[in-house]
Amino acid sequence: MIISRTGRIAAAIATVAFSGALLAGCSSVGEMVAQEAGDAACTVITPVLEQVAADVQTAVADILVDPAAADKNLQAAKVLLDTVASQTAEGAASTAADTASTAIDGLIEQAQAMEAGETIDQRRVDELSSELQTALSTATGLC
Repeated sequence: MIISRTGRIAAAIATVAFSGALLAGCSSVGEMVAQEAGDAACTVITPVLEQVAADVQTAVADILVDPAAADKNLQAAKVLLDTVASQTAEGAASTAADTASTAIDGLIEQAQAMEAGETIDQRRVDELSSELQTALSTATGLC
């Protein structure tokens, strides 16, 4: 079967148009898959961040009463937070997770100081707790 020159040009144009439409469709599918993956990640991450916030709030309240328990709970919260942070792409969520992790480190230092019989800086504990809550709220709010 012989295709005329006009037929070949029409076939080439149709192929290019079809390829463009196909690629555009792939882009849309790729965007949909990325959105679904992000939604799934948020479904998993949000309850973990909420649990970390609750655990830290309890631990901060315990620093003066039971600094050993506060230290233990803060360490556990840090492990959870660092696990979530390692699964988070660079960006606002990663920055929020890093800020929260740094705040927990400061709270751990305060709990350990209290455990060692030192006087803690309650104002610093309050500041760190506030920084942590803000960072966790920011990370949760991104979902």
